[in-house]
Amino acid sequence: MKNKYSMLLLLLFVFFPLTIPDKTEGDTILNEQEQKSILNHSILTLESIMDSNLTKGINKHSKIVRGFCFDSEPQKARVYLIPMWDIDKDSTILDDKNKLMNYYKGNTPLTISVEQRVYMVLFILKGKREIMNLDVINDDTEKLLKATFK
Repeated sequence: MKNKYSMLLLLLFVFFPLTIPDKTEGDTILNEQEQKSILNHSILTLESIMDSNLTKGINKHSKIVRGFCFDSEPQKARVYLIPMWDIDKDSTILDDKNKLMNYYKGNTPLTISVEQRVYMVLFILKGKREIMNLDVINDDTEKLLKATFK
């Protein structure tokens, strides 16, 4: 995934190179080392933004388990990942479309990073629902959850 973004960065700097204006009184010109430092910082910032999109909505202090796959047969089911403690606090979440939208993660097939906790996973396809529990303990947890709609 980073390779795709690295290529994008390369193209970005080819078409929009880092240009340093001519020196005017009171200005300082950046030397080559400073230019490289600015460029490296820009690349690291962009990579950080890309990583944050992968873990969007995840608490910074939680253990993150990457690469969880959600699938369904047939595909294109909507996936909702609801922490069990939210359901314990509000049992109407599963029946309220507005509340459910806060937990929408995408359509199958889907690969995302998740926080280490217990979830109820809701798959919805053409009005049909499949509900499964997911206990994310650590990186050893089974990383594929598949719903089959009949």
